[in-house]
Amino acid sequence: MSADASERWLELAAQFPVTPKRSVAALRSSHSDEQVSEGQLRRAYWGDRTAIVLVVAVDDTDATADVWPATLEPGVENEAAIVVEESASPLHAGVSLWPTKPATIPFAALDQTVAVFPKTVFRAISSGVRTRDIEGIRLGESEPEFGSGVEAAIDELFDTMDVLEAVPQYRPSPATGTAQKLPVALSDLIVWLDIPQAHGMSILLGKQPLSAEQAQTIARRATLSVDEVWGSVSPLPSDLDRELQEPRWRRAIRNRAVGGDEVAARSQLGYDAFQLAARQGAGDGREKWRQRIEAALTVKGS
Repeated sequence: MSADASERWLELAAQFPVTPKRSVAALRSSHSDEQVSEGQLRRAYWGDRTAIVLVVAVDDTDATADVWPATLEPGVENEAAIVVEESASPLHAGVSLWPTKPATIPFAALDQTVAVFPKTVFRAISSGVRTRDIEGIRLGESEPEFGSGVEAAIDELFDTMDVLEAVPQYRPSPATGTAQKLPVALSDLIVWLDIPQAHGMSILLGKQPLSAEQAQTIARRATLSVDEVWGSVSPLPSDLDRELQEPRWRRAIRNRAVGGDEVAARSQLGYDAFQLAARQGAGDGREKWRQRIEAALTVKGS
């Protein structure tokens, strides 16, 4: 959402505090073990664009969710919307949804859960049942006036969905083989890149991502091709790479991102956990990598 929209969001939050009807214990945050699942209303954002979305389907393998745009802003609806009144809403407020503007977005764009629709309500909404026959659920009643604030809010929401759909998708790591060792002395690497010894050793072991500038420097000083330098970095184990897509890590990644580059921050967190695994010994699987990511965040103070 733009700066103007963000200000409007804050103003509305102050005027109309919206809380879930379920208990805090029943509605866990994105830092818990909660999985992305159907019926969740989640915050989604990328850069300065923010939206609320309803998760209608999940592809866990590809780490993507099929979602509908939603808003909690009172009175924002049009004839294409489904409006869930407060009586049927999981929040102490109504929700407007747009099934006519579906999007598939990566888990990497998702953040915390705002609320979860009761299964009966979610099934009614998602199955295309005549909403006017269900108490508390109705179709949008009118089109907003041209140039009105309601029209602007809907356009802003739909523009945000386009941004979220363009977020870099998860691509499974290639089958891991042994990365080609850099034919470079540790002492030279430390001088060329002006880095600590431990950092240089991690690069030589293939367990530290390189910036484009670092790769070019090594290639130039060692008389190698840039592709040869990139070939020295081991890909992350597939289970670790997949676990990093989960929204539970989003805030930590966001906090670590330099210049807002979440892709690089996610990669760096993965290699921090990868290095930790080398010191701790064998063991893999999503649950094991989850523990190592937690430990890596503790070490880094994130």
